[in-house]
Amino acid sequence: EVCQNIPRHSGTQGYVALQTYRRWNKNSVNLAVCDTGVGIEASIIRQYPETCYHTTSRYIQHALYEMPRRHYGLSKVREIVQDWGGSLFIRSFNGSFLVSPDHPRGKGEDCKFFPGTQVMIELSDI
Repeated sequence: EVCQNIPRHSGTQGYVALQTYRRWNKNSVNLAVCDTGVGIEASIIRQYPETCYHTTSRYIQHALYEMPRRHYGLSKVREIVQDWGGSLFIRSFNGSFLVSPDHPRGKGEDCKFFPGTQVMIELSDI
């Protein structure tokens, strides 16, 4: 799903990196996917022009928790990551959002500008 979002929404090419390792007697997987496209905020506004938030991190939260049923890809990714006890970090333009065992409802923050969208999934003890 995360990889399919690049051609569907970004309008650019993307990059994917996958790393597996063993740390503290646990197997871990990190998946990073990024593009330099329009970003989550612009993608949501293009599909739902009536949606209006004041921060990019709030648009990311919307994509993770509130998208209509037929556009629920990132929320499904969030559910799977949470079911596995992992972390999901999304950064898009000047906002970021983290969902982790320490922040199950998520934590949004402003950040330095990043052109496009970056998604990182970390799963441990798998």
